[in-house]
Amino acid sequence: MPTPKESFEHGEHNERACQLLRLNNFPDWTITTAFYASLHFVTAKIFPFDYSPDGKNKIKFVDVTQWQTFKNYGSNKRHTLINDLVATHCSKISSEYDWLLNTSWNSRYHSHNHLPEIVNRAIYYMESIKRYCETTKNEVKKK
Repeated sequence: MPTPKESFEHGEHNERACQLLRLNNFPDWTITTAFYASLHFVTAKIFPFDYSPDGKNKIKFVDVTQWQTFKNYGSNKRHTLINDLVATHCSKISSEYDWLLNTSWNSRYHSHNHLPEIVNRAIYYMESIKRYCETTKNEVKKK
């Protein structure tokens, strides 16, 4: 299981790939890598977290696989699960993350042609999500 730092670094790796794909005019893969970079940024921000199903006893969840098993989600529902976690733990960026999730799905399975405005929006949202996750992680460390 990757640490939050490793997850964030994986996001930055995908961000660099995203920028290269953008320069070489691969709009579908630019959008897709923007989403996957964002996925790693948010998981680095969210995990680990404590959950108290009964209001008393806490369970520490260190990664999405552990949370997925606890919630009994199939592997085909992992993106839905993470989207729900973003809505709960990162509500300020939830709509951007949701847009990237849906737009990348469309890019991967329905259309590889996207207007530059859509590609630019994907990049902007990825950068916004990264800033949010970076900032809030640093604020937590300072406390």
